Amino acid sequence: MPMATAPTAAAVSPSWRRPVALIDAAAVLLCLFTLAGGLGRHHWLLDLCAHFRGYNAAVAIIIAMALLLRRRRGTRWRLVPWASVAVALSINGIAVAPYYLPPADTATAANGNESRLLTFNVWTGNRKTSAVVDYLRDRAADFVFVLEIDQRWSAALQSLRDLYPHQTLEPADHNFGIGFLSRRPAQVRVVSSSSLPAMLVADVDVDGRPLRLIGVHTLPPIGRERHRLRDEQFDVVAQHVDRDGPTIVAGDLNATPWSSPFVAFGARTGLRDSGLGRGLPATWNAGLPVPGLPIDHVLVPRAIAVVDRRVGPDLGSDHRPLEVGFVWR
Repeated sequence: MPMATAPTAAAVSPSWRRPVALIDAAAVLLCLFTLAGGLGRHHWLLDLCAHFRGYNAAVAIIIAMALLLRRRRGTRWRLVPWASVAVALSINGIAVAPYYLPPADTATAANGNESRLLTFNVWTGNRKTSAVVDYLRDRAADFVFVLEIDQRWSAALQSLRDLYPHQTLEPADHNFGIGFLSRRPAQVRVVSSSSLPAMLVADVDVDGRPLRLIGVHTLPPIGRERHRLRDEQFDVVAQHVDRDGPTIVAGDLNATPWSSPFVAFGARTGLRDSGLGRGLPATWNAGLPVPGLPIDHVLVPRAIAVVDRRVGPDLGSDHRPLEVGFVWR
Protein backbone atom coordinates (compact mmCIF):
# COMPACT_ATOMS: atom_id res chain seq x y z
CA MET A 1 0.00 0.00 0.00
CA PRO A 2 1.49 3.41 -0.92
CA MET A 3 2.33 5.74 1.94
CA ALA A 4 -0.20 8.53 2.53
CA THR A 5 1.04 12.04 1.86
CA ALA A 6 -0.05 15.37 3.35
CA PRO A 7 -2.66 17.10 1.24
CA THR A 8 -1.45 19.88 -1.00
CA ALA A 9 -3.17 23.22 -1.58
CA ALA A 10 -5.00 21.68 -4.51
CA ALA A 11 -6.29 18.90 -2.27
CA VAL A 12 -7.76 21.24 0.30
CA SER A 13 -11.52 20.95 0.48
CA PRO A 14 -13.53 23.76 -1.15
CA SER A 15 -14.99 24.68 2.24
CA TRP A 16 -11.47 25.57 3.44
CA ARG A 17 -10.24 27.43 0.35
CA ARG A 18 -12.17 30.63 1.05
CA PRO A 19 -10.82 30.99 4.63
CA VAL A 20 -7.32 30.38 3.23
CA ALA A 21 -7.75 33.26 0.78
CA LEU A 22 -9.21 35.52 3.46
CA ILE A 23 -6.32 34.88 5.83
CA ASP A 24 -3.80 35.61 3.07
CA ALA A 25 -5.61 38.83 2.17
CA ALA A 26 -5.83 39.90 5.82
CA ALA A 27 -2.08 39.43 6.26
CA VAL A 28 -1.26 41.51 3.18
CA LEU A 29 -3.75 44.26 4.04
CA LEU A 30 -2.44 44.47 7.60
CA CYS A 31 1.11 44.83 6.29
CA LEU A 32 0.10 47.60 3.88
CA PHE A 33 -1.88 49.38 6.62
CA THR A 34 1.13 49.17 8.93
CA LEU A 35 3.52 50.54 6.31
CA ALA A 36 1.09 53.35 5.48
CA GLY A 37 1.22 54.52 9.10
CA GLY A 38 4.91 55.30 8.72
CA LEU A 39 4.19 57.77 5.92
CA GLY A 40 1.91 60.04 7.91
CA ARG A 41 3.94 63.17 7.25
CA HIS A 42 2.96 62.94 3.59
CA HIS A 43 -0.84 62.78 3.91
CA TRP A 44 -3.40 63.07 6.68
CA LEU A 45 -5.07 59.76 5.81
CA LEU A 46 -1.74 57.95 6.10
CA ASP A 47 -1.15 59.58 9.48
CA LEU A 48 -4.45 58.17 10.73
CA CYS A 49 -3.13 54.68 9.96
CA ALA A 50 -0.39 55.18 12.56
CA HIS A 51 -2.85 55.41 15.44
CA PHE A 52 -3.58 51.69 15.63
CA ARG A 53 -0.16 50.17 16.32
CA GLY A 54 -1.36 48.36 19.43
CA TYR A 55 -4.37 46.86 17.72
CA ASN A 56 -2.28 46.02 14.65
CA ALA A 57 0.14 44.02 16.80
CA ALA A 58 -2.73 42.06 18.32
CA VAL A 59 -4.26 41.36 14.90
CA ALA A 60 -0.86 40.25 13.58
CA ILE A 61 -0.60 37.67 16.36
CA ILE A 62 -4.11 36.39 15.55
CA ILE A 63 -3.28 36.09 11.85
CA ALA A 64 -0.02 34.26 12.65
CA MET A 65 -1.99 31.77 14.77
CA ALA A 66 -4.44 31.32 11.89
CA LEU A 67 -1.56 30.62 9.51
CA LEU A 68 -0.18 28.00 11.88
CA LEU A 69 -3.59 26.40 12.21
CA ARG A 70 -3.95 26.41 8.45
CA ARG A 71 -0.62 24.63 8.12
CA ARG A 72 -1.92 21.87 10.36
CA ARG A 73 -4.81 21.51 7.93
CA GLY A 74 -2.32 20.53 5.28
CA THR A 75 -2.01 23.69 3.19
CA ARG A 76 1.39 24.67 1.87
CA TRP A 77 3.54 27.37 3.41
CA ARG A 78 2.95 30.62 1.52
CA LEU A 79 5.73 33.19 1.51
CA VAL A 80 3.63 36.33 0.95
CA PRO A 81 1.25 36.03 3.93
CA TRP A 82 3.99 34.91 6.28
CA ALA A 83 6.32 37.71 5.17
CA SER A 84 3.45 40.20 5.48
CA VAL A 85 2.53 39.17 9.00
CA ALA A 86 6.20 39.14 10.02
CA VAL A 87 6.65 42.73 8.81
CA ALA A 88 3.44 43.87 10.50
CA LEU A 89 4.28 42.17 13.78
CA SER A 90 7.84 43.52 13.79
CA ILE A 91 6.94 47.15 13.09
CA ASN A 92 3.94 47.28 15.40
CA GLY A 93 5.61 45.22 18.11
CA ILE A 94 8.66 47.48 18.19
CA ALA A 95 6.38 50.54 18.43
CA VAL A 96 4.28 49.14 21.27
CA ALA A 97 6.92 47.25 23.29
CA PRO A 98 8.42 50.29 25.12
CA TYR A 99 5.03 50.91 26.73
CA TYR A 100 4.96 47.44 28.29
CA LEU A 101 8.62 46.93 29.17
CA PRO A 102 9.73 47.94 32.69
CA PRO A 103 9.81 51.76 32.91
CA ALA A 104 13.10 53.58 32.91
CA ASP A 105 11.90 55.68 35.85
CA THR A 106 12.59 53.93 39.12
CA ALA A 107 12.02 56.93 41.37
CA THR A 108 9.34 56.90 44.04
CA ALA A 109 7.79 59.63 46.11
CA ALA A 110 10.54 58.94 48.64
CA ASN A 111 13.03 60.51 46.23
CA GLY A 112 11.43 63.91 46.84
CA ASN A 113 8.19 65.76 47.26
CA GLU A 114 5.77 64.36 44.72
CA SER A 115 3.76 66.76 42.58
CA ARG A 116 0.74 65.77 40.53
CA LEU A 117 -0.54 67.12 37.23
CA LEU A 118 -3.94 66.26 35.78
CA THR A 119 -5.25 67.01 32.31
CA PHE A 120 -8.87 66.50 31.31
CA ASN A 121 -10.84 67.29 28.18
CA VAL A 122 -14.21 67.68 29.90
CA TRP A 123 -16.14 68.16 26.60
CA THR A 124 -18.20 71.30 26.15
CA GLY A 125 -21.46 69.37 25.89
CA ASN A 126 -20.87 67.32 29.05
CA ARG A 127 -23.65 68.00 31.58
CA LYS A 128 -21.98 66.15 34.47
CA THR A 129 -20.26 69.25 35.78
CA SER A 130 -20.83 68.32 39.43
CA ALA A 131 -19.26 64.89 38.94
CA VAL A 132 -16.21 66.45 37.29
CA VAL A 133 -15.83 69.11 39.98
CA ASP A 134 -16.13 66.46 42.70
CA TYR A 135 -13.52 64.33 40.94
CA LEU A 136 -11.06 67.23 40.68
CA ARG A 137 -11.59 68.06 44.35
CA ASP A 138 -11.08 64.43 45.35
CA ARG A 139 -7.88 64.04 43.31
CA ALA A 140 -6.51 67.41 44.52
CA ALA A 141 -3.69 67.42 41.98
CA ASP A 142 -1.24 70.31 42.25
CA PHE A 143 -1.87 71.45 38.69
CA VAL A 144 -4.83 70.88 36.37
CA PHE A 145 -5.38 71.67 32.72
CA VAL A 146 -9.06 71.62 31.76
CA LEU A 147 -9.97 71.58 28.09
CA GLU A 148 -13.14 72.41 26.13
CA ILE A 149 -14.53 74.78 28.73
CA ASP A 150 -17.26 77.32 28.01
CA GLN A 151 -18.84 79.88 30.35
CA ARG A 152 -20.83 77.17 32.13
CA TRP A 153 -17.71 75.15 32.82
CA SER A 154 -15.82 78.27 33.85
CA ALA A 155 -18.42 79.05 36.51
CA ALA A 156 -18.32 75.47 37.78
CA LEU A 157 -14.53 75.46 38.06
CA GLN A 158 -14.51 78.68 40.05
CA SER A 159 -16.23 76.77 42.83
CA LEU A 160 -12.85 75.11 43.37
CA ARG A 161 -11.09 78.37 44.31
CA ASP A 162 -10.70 77.24 47.91
CA LEU A 163 -8.53 74.36 46.62
CA TYR A 164 -7.16 76.09 43.52
CA PRO A 165 -6.80 79.79 44.33
CA HIS A 166 -4.71 80.40 41.21
CA GLN A 167 -6.87 80.01 38.13
CA THR A 168 -6.58 81.10 34.53
CA LEU A 169 -9.77 80.38 32.60
CA GLU A 170 -10.18 81.06 28.89
CA PRO A 171 -13.71 79.83 28.08
CA ALA A 172 -14.93 79.77 24.49
CA ASP A 173 -18.16 79.11 22.64
CA HIS A 174 -16.42 76.40 20.61
CA ASN A 175 -14.56 73.26 21.67
CA PHE A 176 -11.21 74.91 22.37
CA GLY A 177 -11.68 76.81 25.59
CA ILE A 178 -8.91 76.05 28.07
CA GLY A 179 -8.21 76.57 31.74
CA PHE A 180 -5.41 76.12 34.27
CA LEU A 181 -5.93 75.47 37.97
CA SER A 182 -3.02 75.60 40.39
CA ARG A 183 -2.56 75.20 44.11
CA ARG A 184 0.65 77.22 43.83
CA PRO A 185 1.30 80.72 42.49
CA ALA A 186 1.86 80.72 38.74
CA GLN A 187 2.70 83.18 36.01
CA VAL A 188 0.45 82.24 33.12
CA ARG A 189 0.52 83.43 29.52
CA VAL A 190 -2.19 82.83 26.96
CA VAL A 191 -0.68 82.06 23.56
CA SER A 192 -3.15 82.42 20.72
CA SER A 193 -3.44 83.34 17.07
CA SER A 194 -6.18 83.88 14.53
CA SER A 195 -5.85 80.35 13.12
CA LEU A 196 -4.92 78.22 16.15
CA PRO A 197 -6.69 77.56 19.47
CA ALA A 198 -5.23 79.17 22.56
CA MET A 199 -2.71 77.34 24.70
CA LEU A 200 -1.53 78.17 28.21
CA VAL A 201 2.09 78.51 29.33
CA ALA A 202 2.46 78.52 33.11
CA ASP A 203 5.72 79.11 34.98
CA VAL A 204 5.64 77.77 38.54
CA ASP A 205 8.00 77.05 41.39
CA VAL A 206 8.22 73.43 42.55
CA ASP A 207 10.48 72.68 45.52
CA GLY A 208 12.46 75.83 44.85
CA ARG A 209 12.98 74.99 41.18
CA PRO A 210 11.36 76.67 38.17
CA LEU A 211 9.08 74.50 36.06
CA ARG A 212 7.17 75.37 32.91
CA LEU A 213 3.82 73.73 32.25
CA ILE A 214 2.19 73.96 28.83
CA GLY A 215 -1.44 73.02 28.30
CA VAL A 216 -2.69 72.53 24.76
CA HIS A 217 -5.64 71.12 22.82
CA THR A 218 -4.70 70.52 19.21
CA LEU A 219 -7.12 70.40 16.33
CA PRO A 220 -8.39 66.96 15.26
CA PRO A 221 -6.44 66.13 12.08
CA ILE A 222 -9.45 65.25 9.93
CA GLY A 223 -8.89 66.72 6.48
CA ARG A 224 -5.85 68.31 4.89
CA GLU A 225 -6.24 71.79 6.42
CA ARG A 226 -6.87 70.64 9.99
CA HIS A 227 -4.03 68.16 9.70
CA ARG A 228 -1.71 70.99 8.65
CA LEU A 229 -2.90 73.23 11.49
CA ARG A 230 -2.55 70.43 14.04
CA ASP A 231 1.05 69.94 12.98
CA GLU A 232 1.58 73.70 13.11
CA GLN A 233 0.37 73.66 16.71
CA PHE A 234 3.07 71.14 17.59
CA ASP A 235 5.62 73.55 16.12
CA VAL A 236 4.24 76.45 18.19
CA VAL A 237 4.33 74.38 21.38
CA ALA A 238 7.92 73.36 20.66
CA GLN A 239 8.90 77.02 20.43
CA HIS A 240 7.70 77.55 24.00
CA VAL A 241 9.46 74.54 25.49
CA ASP A 242 12.24 75.86 27.70
CA ARG A 243 15.31 73.87 26.72
CA ASP A 244 17.36 75.44 29.53
CA GLY A 245 14.78 74.60 32.20
CA PRO A 246 12.36 71.68 32.53
CA THR A 247 9.03 71.85 30.71
CA ILE A 248 6.04 69.52 30.91
CA VAL A 249 3.51 69.49 28.06
CA ALA A 250 0.03 68.16 28.75
CA GLY A 251 -3.34 68.02 27.04
CA ASP A 252 -5.43 66.52 24.29
CA LEU A 253 -2.93 66.29 21.46
CA ASN A 254 -5.24 64.46 19.03
CA ALA A 255 -2.33 62.17 18.22
CA THR A 256 -1.22 58.76 19.41
CA PRO A 257 2.42 58.14 20.34
CA TRP A 258 3.16 56.87 16.81
CA SER A 259 1.76 59.81 14.87
CA SER A 260 4.43 61.56 12.79
CA PRO A 261 4.15 65.01 14.45
CA PHE A 262 4.16 63.45 17.92
CA VAL A 263 7.36 61.55 17.16
CA ALA A 264 8.95 64.64 15.59
CA PHE A 265 7.91 66.80 18.55
CA GLY A 266 9.59 64.44 21.01
CA ALA A 267 12.78 64.38 18.94
CA ARG A 268 12.82 68.17 18.67
CA THR A 269 12.14 68.98 22.33
CA GLY A 270 13.71 66.02 24.12
CA LEU A 271 10.44 65.35 25.96
CA ARG A 272 9.28 61.76 26.46
CA ASP A 273 5.88 60.19 26.89
CA SER A 274 5.05 59.62 30.56
CA GLY A 275 3.26 56.43 29.49
CA LEU A 276 6.46 54.58 28.58
CA GLY A 277 6.62 51.43 30.66
CA ARG A 278 3.11 51.97 31.98
CA GLY A 279 0.90 50.53 29.27
CA LEU A 280 -1.41 52.17 26.76
CA PRO A 281 -4.76 52.77 28.43
CA ALA A 282 -7.10 54.60 26.09
CA THR A 283 -8.25 58.11 27.01
CA TRP A 284 -10.62 58.45 24.02
CA ASN A 285 -13.40 57.54 23.23
CA ALA A 286 -14.75 57.02 26.74
CA GLY A 287 -18.44 56.76 25.92
CA LEU A 288 -18.48 54.30 23.03
CA PRO A 289 -18.13 50.50 23.13
CA VAL A 290 -15.34 50.57 20.54
CA PRO A 291 -11.56 50.28 20.88
CA GLY A 292 -10.16 53.51 22.28
CA LEU A 293 -6.96 55.43 21.58
CA PRO A 294 -4.36 57.13 23.80
CA ILE A 295 -4.51 60.70 22.47
CA ASP A 296 -4.26 62.61 25.78
CA HIS A 297 -0.69 62.94 26.98
CA VAL A 298 1.72 64.27 29.56
CA LEU A 299 5.24 64.68 28.16
CA VAL A 300 8.11 65.13 30.61
CA PRO A 301 11.79 66.14 30.38
CA ARG A 302 14.79 64.15 31.58
CA ALA A 303 14.93 66.20 34.79
CA ILE A 304 11.56 64.76 35.82
CA ALA A 305 10.90 61.18 36.93
CA VAL A 306 7.38 59.81 36.67
CA VAL A 307 6.24 58.18 39.90
CA ASP A 308 2.68 57.29 38.98
CA ARG A 309 0.38 57.55 36.00
CA ARG A 310 -3.31 56.77 35.88
CA VAL A 311 -6.32 57.20 33.61
CA GLY A 312 -9.47 58.30 35.42
CA PRO A 313 -13.08 57.16 35.11
CA ASP A 314 -15.80 57.97 32.61
CA LEU A 315 -17.24 61.29 33.79
CA GLY A 316 -19.57 62.08 30.91
CA SER A 317 -16.94 63.34 28.49
CA ASP A 318 -15.69 61.54 25.41
CA HIS A 319 -12.27 61.64 27.10
CA ARG A 320 -11.01 60.26 30.38
CA PRO A 321 -8.80 62.32 32.67
CA LEU A 322 -5.07 61.60 32.76
CA GLU A 323 -3.05 62.16 35.95
CA VAL A 324 0.72 61.92 36.44
CA GLY A 325 2.73 62.05 39.66
CA PHE A 326 6.32 63.22 39.29
CA VAL A 327 9.45 64.13 41.25
CA TRP A 328 12.75 65.75 40.42
CA ARG A 329 15.54 63.36 39.53
